[in-house]
Amino acid sequence: MRVFRLKYKDEIVLGLEMDGKVYDLKDLTGISLDMDELIESYDHESLRRAALEGIAKSVREMDMTEVSFLPVVRDPEKILCIGLNYMDHVREMK
Repeated sequence: MRVFRLKYKDEIVLGLEMDGKVYDLKDLTGISLDMDELIESYDHESLRRAALEGIAKSVREMDMTEVSFLPVVRDPEKILCIGLNYMDHVREMK
């Protein structure tokens, strides 16, 4: 299960992917939050249970041709970067 922000039919929503299918989180679970609120207030297992209940009610999946993925967190306080090739660069500088 993965959760992400996306633009779908000119609306910014949270999407939830389960078993290769993507659903609007609000349609699927009734949860109407932004990503920051979701991170702060929901645990993985309760979100998974709510999603499975929504899938059992035959909530329609999203048409992926109408989806544009957005940054997961809208306004991050920090951006951390890690150089995976750091040691290669150190060796080049010798």
